[in-house]
This record gives sequence, structure tokens and C-alpha cells, in this order.
Amino acid sequence: MPKIKILSEDLVNKIAAGEVVERPASALKELIENSLDAGAETISVEAEEGGINFLRVVDDGSGMDREDLAMSIFPHSTSKISKIEDFDTLLSYGFRGEALASISAVSRFTIESKQNGEREGARLHKKTDESNSWDIEPSACAPGTSVTIADLFYNIPARRKFLKSVGTEYLRLVEVITQAGLLRPDSAFSFTYNKKKLFDWKRTPDWRQRVADILGPGAEDMVGCNSGKYEVRVGGFICRPTSGAFNRRKQFLYINGRWVSDYRIAAIIKEAYGVNMPHDRFPVFVLRLDMRPDWVDANVHPRKIEVRFKYTEQVYRCVYRVVQDTLARSGLLPVAGKVVEGDTSAEEFEGPRFVSLQSFPIFEKIFSKTQFSQNVFRSDSATPGITEGGSGRFICKVIGQIRNSYIIAENNEGILMVDQHAAAERVLYEKLKSRVSQDKIQNLLIPKVLHLGASEFSWIVENLPLLAESGFVVEEFGSGTVRILGVPYQLSRKDPGELLLEVTKDVLDSDWSRLGSLEAKLDHLYKIASCRGSVKFNHSLTFPEMESLLGDLERFNLFSCPHGRPVSVLLQWQQLEKMFGRI
Repeated sequence: MPKIKILSEDLVNKIAAGEVVERPASALKELIENSLDAGAETISVEAEEGGINFLRVVDDGSGMDREDLAMSIFPHSTSKISKIEDFDTLLSYGFRGEALASISAVSRFTIESKQNGEREGARLHKKTDESNSWDIEPSACAPGTSVTIADLFYNIPARRKFLKSVGTEYLRLVEVITQAGLLRPDSAFSFTYNKKKLFDWKRTPDWRQRVADILGPGAEDMVGCNSGKYEVRVGGFICRPTSGAFNRRKQFLYINGRWVSDYRIAAIIKEAYGVNMPHDRFPVFVLRLDMRPDWVDANVHPRKIEVRFKYTEQVYRCVYRVVQDTLARSGLLPVAGKVVEGDTSAEEFEGPRFVSLQSFPIFEKIFSKTQFSQNVFRSDSATPGITEGGSGRFICKVIGQIRNSYIIAENNEGILMVDQHAAAERVLYEKLKSRVSQDKIQNLLIPKVLHLGASEFSWIVENLPLLAESGFVVEEFGSGTVRILGVPYQLSRKDPGELLLEVTKDVLDSDWSRLGSLEAKLDHLYKIASCRGSVKFNHSLTFPEMESLLGDLERFNLFSCPHGRPVSVLLQWQQLEKMFGRI
């Protein structure tokens, strides 16, 4: 009895589907690419519960007749290629003919299509969940194609349980629509989630306007690049050196119109900025690289998100030179302390300077013997200069502030150096956590209307109840827009729109999806809000402000910031006397 068998067609399709359809967003990507290949000018996406229970894509493309519709769900059935040489001229998104076959194998799948000029369309669906036979019947659908996916992975429970939370899958759907919308301003995109329309990006000839509509505030200041001097044409938009992001989430790269993930090109773009961008920041860019189709191999990844180049070195060199030349022409590369003259208005560039006190021998001794995480605010006897204030009793005498960043004070134990941002951040964090019981919300006299990028808007709308619980009273106010009605009382001095935008971006940059409980999410929000809403480095403080901050630290008995870094360093009197040889 032979042990090796030929697998059934149904099992083969389910196995293959695991490579192409990893999650709802994978299916959405394939369907949107099919729509664009069909010449669609309008693409509408509807989803519920992260796209797991329901996902629909409707377009006004060329559509299919009854015979093509019946063939479309068979593996490796495609209209894009017919022979291996076609890869040398391939410009379409799809070419393998795997997408519809894979999706239909792991979901309750329905597709309707109609060609322009035809009297009626056709509808294709499975007869039963268990069978591999399909029914095709007339349909009164509009011209174009509509694909509906219900209960993804219903027949592969092991695969379904490995999907992430509904919120995470929802954000992945937004990423896919964003990737398509950024490149194709010639097509309109709308997104309806849980029966609520979130985005409606109209067709526009202005690519910069589409980028601004999707990426939100700050995108208008991106620098345009379009160079055909090299072997590769590079076009799109790059950020200014001072506008880098804390992660790579807003890096969008397209090769011959296809979105790809290429960390090497991303690294080369960062290298082109040189020392002009802080080392912990990443360039924001939307770039399209166009070259001869036979220079690119798109058939190296099941989901077509990676490519290989025939002339890798030339492509990388072209990208580097175009980005650097664009920055130079825009007056954004300083040379010998001055800005390069360009054909656009130049602006002064000031990069951050980092000076380490530990690089000086005298401070090496101090830092090697300093004491961290001790209650330096406690003393058994009175300290000269004690004052009484509304925030508690001060046990330190404030001497002053250095570099507009550190508070210097003294008490009976020694000289106290306080990181003003870390200290203010921890105090604000404690006050925000206690807000729930105090119920202190500052209602805005004039509500603040805030226009957002796609990702930020999606997250806020999905988390309105959580924001309200943390003190941010926000409501949806149209596509891509929210209205802020109130903020936590402790944050009322900061611009509410700027604050909410900064908090939202930081949340999206974090491991938000890993936070399970409501308490963990609230705590994470409080940490981010306290960081964004507290006193910053290089900010001058008055003596009363410094005394108030130290008083709050003493009152709350705090030793570290919400991230675990120490807020203060104590140089004991005995250490100081030893350093000067007095003992």
C-alpha cells in the first residue's frame, strides 16, 4: 500500500490559500489590485469586525462576462499572462491567477460582475459550504465587479484562531487602502466600517493633495521629487530632515506601480539624509520607482510584496542620488553651517546637539558614585528656604535651572539634580490616573475641529469610548475629521488638536495591539499623554514653577518617570567634600 498520495483539489486550494491569504487585509489587497487592473475609477470597500466576518469590494471596472466569471475562481486562471516571456513586459498587479481561487477556498464567497453595455450581469457562488460545485445565475448588478467575503477561515478553525484582535485586523485593512490610495489619485476610494463611512477620497489630478488627504497634517510640507536623469525614474514626496517619524510606518515605496516592502531602499533613503536627520528618526516618504519591466522580478513572494532587481546596484545608486539632489535643490542640506542654495526658498536647519557631561573627568567621578531611586525629598530636620505652597511642603531649596532642562536644589543630604521633563511627566501621569475618581474634564468653549490622516482617524473612531474614559471627549465630524469637545483638566493648557494628534501617532507607533485589558490600554494612554503634555527639555521655568514641581514629587513620593528612568540624581555632601580633598 503506497504511502504517498495526491492531495484532493479542495485540500490543495486550502493549503495554497495560506500563502496568499494570511488575514483579511491580504484578501483586500488582492481584490483592490484586481479592481485597479480592471481600470476601476471608483473602488468602495465595506467591512465588519476587522473584515473577518464580512468584507466587500465593489468597483466600476471593465467587469467580466458570464464565461470569464465562471473561470475566474479556478486556480491559475488569469487574463494577464499566457507565456513566460510575458513577465518581461508585465505591468499589471496580478498575474498568477491565485487570488480568487485562494479566497473562495477559505470563505463564504460571492462574486457578481457585469460588462458595460450588457443587459445583465452574472452572480457566482458555491452551492453549499461542503461542495466544490458553483452556481452561476443572472444578476441585475451595476457595471463592474462586486466581491463579497464572509466568515474568513470558517472551514480552517486552526487558521482562524491565529488571527489578531478585531482592532488589529481593522488597522491592517486601513493600511492596505492607504497603500492603494496614495499611489492612485486617479481612482476614488471609500471605506465603510461597521456600516459607518470613514473615508471618501475623491479622484483628483493632484497627487500632492491625495497624499495630504491620507497622511494628514504635515504632508503639505513634503518635498516633491521627480527625476529622469538616471536609469530609474524616481517620483513622489519626501519629508524635510526635521520632520522624520519615530518608526517606518509612513514609508511607502512603489516599484512600477506596485507597493513593496524593501528595507534596503528604506535604509538608502535614510542614508541620503546623512547627519541632517536625527539618528532615532526615519524619513517619511511616498516614492514611486519606474523602470523597464524586465529589470524587475515580481514573482518572488506569494503576496507579491517583494521584488528583485536585475541591476540592483544601479537602482540603489539612483535612489540615493535623487533623494540627496532633491534635498539639496530644496535648500535642506547644510554645508559648513550654511544651507545649500536652491531654486526654492531655503530655511535654516538646526540639528540637535548632544553633549555628555560624563565625557568630562570631573563628572565621571560624580556619575560613578551618584545614587538613583532614593527618596531624596525626605529629611528629618528642616531645610533652609522651606516654603509653603498649595501643592505640598517643600523639603528642598531651589538653587536654579541649568540648560533650561535640569533643576538644581539642595537639602540636608546634598545637591539634587532633577530632570524636569521626567519629573513633570511622572507627576502628570499620577494626576491623570486619579482623574477618574475626580472626574475633572475641561470642556472647550469652542470645540476644536481636527483633520486627520487615514490611520489616525481610523484609530480614534474605533476607540472613542476609551478616549472618553481617559478624559478626551471626541466625536466624529465627517470623513477624516473629528471634533474635540473636552480634554483632561491637567492637559487643558496645551492645544487640544496638537495634543490629540501627538497622542494618536504615539499610540500607533507603539505595541497597542498587544495590550489586552481596558486597564492596560488606559494606563498606556496616560503614559503617552503625560509625556506629550508635560514640561519639555529646553524650557525655562520660574522659581515658583520649579518649587511646585519639587513639591509634587515630594507629595507623591516619586522616584522615576512612567518609563522607569530616574527623575533625580543626588550628589551627597560627603562625596563633594571627598572630591575637593576636604575629607
